[in-house]
Amino acid sequence: MRAPDVEMICTNWGCSKTFQSDRNDKKVCVHHPGRFEFGSEHGLWPEGWTCCRGEWDAAGCTTDVHRGQPKANQAKFCINHGEPNPKSTYPDSFCGKLFIVDGSGKPIDEDTCHYHQGHYIVKNKKSGDGVWSCCGAEERDGSSCVEGAHRAVEYPDEEAKKYFYDKPAIGNIQDKRAEFEAYGRFCGVFRKTRAYHARTKRPAHKLSADEEKKLNLKDKICLNWACGKIFRNVTNHKKACKCHPGKWDFGYSSKNVSDGVSGGDPSELLWPPHWSCCRGTWESEGCRRTLHRGEFLDTYSQKPPRY
Repeated sequence: MRAPDVEMICTNWGCSKTFQSDRNDKKVCVHHPGRFEFGSEHGLWPEGWTCCRGEWDAAGCTTDVHRGQPKANQAKFCINHGEPNPKSTYPDSFCGKLFIVDGSGKPIDEDTCHYHQGHYIVKNKKSGDGVWSCCGAEERDGSSCVEGAHRAVEYPDEEAKKYFYDKPAIGNIQDKRAEFEAYGRFCGVFRKTRAYHARTKRPAHKLSADEEKKLNLKDKICLNWACGKIFRNVTNHKKACKCHPGKWDFGYSSKNVSDGVSGGDPSELLWPPHWSCCRGTWESEGCRRTLHRGEFLDTYSQKPPRY
């Protein structure tokens, strides 16, 4: 039995024409098979279609069959959203829900759109708590201050660019419907272009002979473990320092690793605390000769490092 003839609307990007389901042949649809990319964040390359690098309103670059859905029962995604957050440049409130419209573009279901007109202001960075700038509500998710009808747009309207968004490389959302609702607000339309400044290394300041001589005569403190002596660069050599080049192993307890730090019962340790370089105790003198390494004594005294 032959399928009934249904009036369809093509959903290929760049087409949007109506066609009959039983009259769909090859090379009748001219469209863009790729995605629309918003270009470099730093303006290094322009936005365009990935298939042909054409501009947004450029004619389709590929001919193929129409692909679409019944005109009397079309699925659309709502693009209503609040104002962009000044810090992230993306809106904090975004609808993105799926709704169905009839042939005249009117929603069939009675589901309404809910979102915040403003952006979310974080008051506590640790907990993430804050308020909405539009209504003062504290609940970030599940609240809204604007209620109305869902809204969708068609190509070539500029707002249709909002259907192209940046989604994370690793995501756990498999349903395309839920994906737009979750990531639709991360659209390149809201992204601001920033000028690119290449990082250049500043030329190192070359010390004069007098400056270098003064630094070599300044007192420094050695920070190698088990040393701590005062030295000067002018007298420093490969065997001046006697230290432990390894790390301190606190030992391992079958009950709690912190027993080694807190001085727990030695009988419960599977091995005693020691230096990893020589197996010596904490009080053991250094096991290797090397150069002194440290900081100037006056700088170290003002702000000693924390370990």
